[in-house]
Amino acid sequence: MTCATDEPLVVKGLQNISQNHLPITRIPVGSPGDYKPCLARLANDDLLLIGFHTTGGVPNEYCFLYRSQDGGRSWSSRRHLDLVGREPYFSVTRDGTIFITTHVLTSAKDNRDGYVYSLLYRSVDAGATFDVTKIGHERVHGAQRDGRWPGRALVATGRNVLELDDGTLAFAVAAPHGAEFLWHSRDGGETWSDSRACTFHGVDMEAMTYPIFGEAVLYQAANGDLLSLCRVMLKYFPPIPGTTIPGQKTDQWERLVLYRSRDGGNSWRMEELGSWYGEMYPALLSLPDNEMLITFTVRAAVAPRQPHLGLRAVLGQRTDDGFYFDFDRDRIMLETRSDPNAISGGGFGNTVRLDDGTLVSCYSYRTSDNKLHVEVARWRIAP
Repeated sequence: MTCATDEPLVVKGLQNISQNHLPITRIPVGSPGDYKPCLARLANDDLLLIGFHTTGGVPNEYCFLYRSQDGGRSWSSRRHLDLVGREPYFSVTRDGTIFITTHVLTSAKDNRDGYVYSLLYRSVDAGATFDVTKIGHERVHGAQRDGRWPGRALVATGRNVLELDDGTLAFAVAAPHGAEFLWHSRDGGETWSDSRACTFHGVDMEAMTYPIFGEAVLYQAANGDLLSLCRVMLKYFPPIPGTTIPGQKTDQWERLVLYRSRDGGNSWRMEELGSWYGEMYPALLSLPDNEMLITFTVRAAVAPRQPHLGLRAVLGQRTDDGFYFDFDRDRIMLETRSDPNAISGGGFGNTVRLDDGTLVSCYSYRTSDNKLHVEVARWRIAP
């Protein structure tokens, strides 16, 4: 694999970043058809890149893994993983344990259960081997209604496993119609307690056909509050203040909200994050000097605010009660490579930081021939 320095990275709405063009190097990884990658940085500074391969037919999907030992400049040969599911997402705890979340569509060749279920993979040997916890309706209290599993059933999870300040692990698991739970583990993820039910105020939980915790990204604030970045269905939530909800019916126009719990995860109340319609797949990265980076995907182009699909990042601040982002300031156009006429570009990726301050991001994009491609980008923020 070779590195090719690309055109400078564009930054819009300068505030704390001093330059509106930043140098960036983009490195192609993988094969056409690779989709929705995610990065992890290990304690030995190796980088892992995971994603899934699709030819357009769900039964042909599989997960793959690459490893880099030079900060993302070059990558190992491809490893075909014996993992089931799509949209694999990494978490790495302080002791080096790796977690990967996936979900299995009803139409997948390995799904014999007849509904969407989720999987949590765990590795204690830097990704050499994985054990797995299947998360189906039998693990979700209240998921079976009237003694049967509804026809349009699913069990979803959050993206990440969150390590709390006391070392406890927290993990979001949910099913439609109000079955929302925060699981906990005190043995590094070997076993999980699944009994903590969560209440989301200000919304009709029973009406929800997709759970609030599905795709959630958990975070613990300095003051101990638990935060959850949640992608929500527009028909169940109010519009962004001062706007009307777009008339589009597809899930690509959904948006992010912030939920906060002040009681350890029992009850949650919604706050506005400040992002826009069609922005989703968030990932958070803590930086030095109380700075914070959110990486996310523009999945639906809504001119003039976001005329291009692709991966974005916004530089913000950590605060005692969480974080603050102004999505119109310090907005970094990490990737705009998807064809402007594409329905969905991919994006999805996250960002990790190396010891020398280099930031490494990953993403997928779609070209005009409808082919998917994965790249890694190395870049820096100008102070």
